[in-house]
Amino acid sequence: LIMPASWLRYRLFSLPLPFWIFLVLAAAAYLSGVRSVPFHPDESTQLFTSGDAEIFWQRPADVFWRPENEGSLRQLYRELDAPLTRNLIALGRWAAGRSAPAADWDWGKTWEENRQAGALPDEKLLLSARLAVAALFPFSMLLLFLAARNLSNEFTAWAAVLLLASNSLVLLHTRRAMAESALLFGSILTLWAMLRAGRHPWLAGFAAGLAFCAKQSLAALAPAGLLGVIDQEALPPRLWLKKAARAAALYGAAFLAVTLLLHPFAWGNLPAAVRASVQARQNLARAQTNDRPGQALNTPGRKLLAMTGSLYLTPPMFAETSNYQKETQAAEAAYLANPLHSLFRTLPAGSVYLTLSLFGFGAGVCGALRGSRRKLALLLAATVLQAGALLIAVPLPWQRYYMPMVPFTILWAAYGVDQVFSRAVSQSRGRLRLPGGTPGDSCTPRRRQ
Repeated sequence: LIMPASWLRYRLFSLPLPFWIFLVLAAAAYLSGVRSVPFHPDESTQLFTSGDAEIFWQRPADVFWRPENEGSLRQLYRELDAPLTRNLIALGRWAAGRSAPAADWDWGKTWEENRQAGALPDEKLLLSARLAVAALFPFSMLLLFLAARNLSNEFTAWAAVLLLASNSLVLLHTRRAMAESALLFGSILTLWAMLRAGRHPWLAGFAAGLAFCAKQSLAALAPAGLLGVIDQEALPPRLWLKKAARAAALYGAAFLAVTLLLHPFAWGNLPAAVRASVQARQNLARAQTNDRPGQALNTPGRKLLAMTGSLYLTPPMFAETSNYQKETQAAEAAYLANPLHSLFRTLPAGSVYLTLSLFGFGAGVCGALRGSRRKLALLLAATVLQAGALLIAVPLPWQRYYMPMVPFTILWAAYGVDQVFSRAVSQSRGRLRLPGGTPGDSCTPRRRQ
């Protein structure tokens, strides 16, 4: 419904047949492994909060923010968590004919105590929730292919989807009934829309708003999307300003519309709900660092190392604490028996992946400095904004907190592979092609003769 008919006709159906075959096979393999992912207690919490759908359906005002409900667990989760994932899980439950659990997971209790309290979901309920969010993966692959092709070429697009389909972090974190699948989809949708935002400002605003509703940390992409809708066409200043203001207004209106639509929690008292949400997030971050002072990311160096290690080097992190390691270790060992689930998560392979990403990023900087590659400049801006936001806000070195950066690592690595391949081909033909340009280009302006 959100995609222009012209795009559906001339873009979607013009994709090569091998891509559609790969998409179907990769999606089938991805979805067939949903059951194998070890359980995380936060999945129980997401299932519990998905009960808001029934509450809203029966008594909409009961989900509104109210000062007298500040001690309520459900209101706390509405303040803390973005709504998209719990809504998707509710749809999955409804399709399976299942109800939300009445109890939330209590980290202070044992596994057995939580099971007896009804907080441990049965296999069918958990599967319905996981499939509801995992169903976004084929669309994430499709949009990433289109975004990479728009950014560079079809070779880069193929490299990007291959890296996405084999990414260990994606295979683990997005196949659980948690926020990461919606986060990945929202981030890639925003990047795709940003690269074509000049034509459809409202679409870029919708995508950025949906991303924010998937995970609040993706709010960092909103300024990049706004830059994307500002046309660089050479016009008289007054006419350009008028056109830019109209595009920004469409972008902002679409962003606000989808954000408010998916946050009925804020309908009763928007300012108070926003203040309560900000305060709840601050309290959570403070509590996390107080509980684990030895893990706190309190220096720029530790923050940068944590981000780099989480994205490229450390093994898949099944849980952030060892509370229930005894109950999950068998499932974790079985999961890691599949070599694809830990692909590239060694120091040598991760270092190569990191080098390709950095090379691609450097090539993007070179292309943007020449002023002829606006799309590269937009992706660079989005990368810096998202990375900066995570470096500032993430309090602990928990792998899934860095998932908003995964699409960027993939795109820059794919672009780096394309640039390496292009150089190799050019040199084999006796020509030199420098990053992001045509043979003979340079990263720096040529001197006047």
